[in-house]
Amino acid sequence: MIYYSHPIIQQRTYYLVAFKVVVIQSAKAEAEETASHFYAYGCDILAVGTTGRDAVDLARKHQPDILIMEPFLPYLNCDEIVALLNLEKDHTAKMVKMVISDEKNDRMADRFLNNGGDLFLMRPLDYSYCLKRMEQYHSMRLRRLKYPAEESPVRSCTRKLQMKMRMPTTLNGFLYVQDAVELCFENPRITKRMVADFYPAIAARYRINPQCVERSMRDAVEKTFEHGSLSYLQEHFSHVVKESTGKPYNREFIIQLTALVREDLSATF
Repeated sequence: MIYYSHPIIQQRTYYLVAFKVVVIQSAKAEAEETASHFYAYGCDILAVGTTGRDAVDLARKHQPDILIMEPFLPYLNCDEIVALLNLEKDHTAKMVKMVISDEKNDRMADRFLNNGGDLFLMRPLDYSYCLKRMEQYHSMRLRRLKYPAEESPVRSCTRKLQMKMRMPTTLNGFLYVQDAVELCFENPRITKRMVADFYPAIAARYRINPQCVERSMRDAVEKTFEHGSLSYLQEHFSHVVKESTGKPYNREFIIQLTALVREDLSATF
C-alpha cells in the first residue's frame, strides 16, 4: 500500500468508504498528485502506474475497488483496458472503472462506457461529487454480487441467441438488448414509442441517460452485423436490414429478436 506526505493530506478526511484505489496516468508525477487527492479523502492507494499495461496488470494483482485512469495511455487506451478487464469477471466484478479527462472527448467517452466503463469525468474534478458517485456504483456492484437476480427464461433465451449471432459480450448494449426483449414481452406495443417510453424504461433500470441506452444498443447491433455470424444474421435478420448500411435500426432488430425468442420458448415449452 502506498502512502503520501503531500501538503494537501496533512489532515485526511475519512469519507464514506475507505476505497482501495489504483491510479494510472501517463505522467508519474501527475498520477501521484491524483493519488494524493484521493488519499486525502480517505482512500487507500494500492498502486500507481503510467501505461495501459500497468492498468491491466495492477488491476489483476490488487483487485481494487476503484481503477482511475486517463483516456489515452501508452500501449492501451481506457476503452481497451475495460474491455480486457470485463472478460475477467472474477477479478473485476466489484471494480468501478473511472476516467478523469482534461478535455471533452465524446467518442472516447462512448467507447469507454460501451465497453464496460462506469464514470467519465472532466477536470477540474469535484472530489466530493466524485466520491459520492464512486460509492453509488460500488454499493450497486456489491448488492448484485450478494443478491444475484434469478434470470428469467426470456433473458436466458435472448442471451443464447446473442451468442449465436456473436454479439460482443463486453458491450453495455449486450445487456440492454436483453432488457429490451424483456420489455417487449411485458408490453408488445412499447416499441411504437422508442424515444418516449422504450429507451427511458431501460435507462431507469440503470439510472443512466436514455440517449446512452440508444447509443449502446446501436453500437452493439452495428458491431454484430460487422463482425458477427454472417450465416445466422442472413438467415434470421436479412429482411430487416437497411440496404444503405447493411444493418437494421434498433427497433426492427429488437422486434425480430423478440419474435425469435418467443418462437424458441414456444418450442421449448
